[in-house]
Amino acid sequence: MGSANNLKSVLETLANSKLISALIRFYIDIESTGASNEFYDKFSIRFNISVIFITLWDVGFFKPHFLREADGDPATFTKFINRMINDMSFLLEEALDGLKKVRELQDLRNDASRWSKLSRQQQLNNTAESATHERQVGPPIPAPFVSANWTFFRGQDCL
Repeated sequence: MGSANNLKSVLETLANSKLISALIRFYIDIESTGASNEFYDKFSIRFNISVIFITLWDVGFFKPHFLREADGDPATFTKFINRMINDMSFLLEEALDGLKKVRELQDLRNDASRWSKLSRQQQLNNTAESATHERQVGPPIPAPFVSANWTFFRGQDCL
């Protein structure tokens, strides 16, 4: 029992430390880093922030602190949610484009007549390209963003 109370005390201290606010601000601010590859770097960073948010939200104790951030600074919270939606839109579009390309390459490979007309090198290139697209449309990056968005938009949790 003492251990549970100690954990609750630690979580309460952490929640009141403005952790949520800092992570939201960081999620927003990482939009522009000045680095040449900032556009893609931000997804990796935001992925990790999303994992933290999902974990904190699932603890349950942190839900009121998320809602406090939304109520306390609606402009910043709206900007945060907009960034999440924009990220999801981009990742979804990329995934759908990748799926289309995978399908086209699979159709080519399954059409023996067309496939046999390609040189061995073209076949290898198409196979490698298909594998690349299959990896890119897999769940590692989009799933946490989907989960994070779903978490924040579950109406019953916010009421």
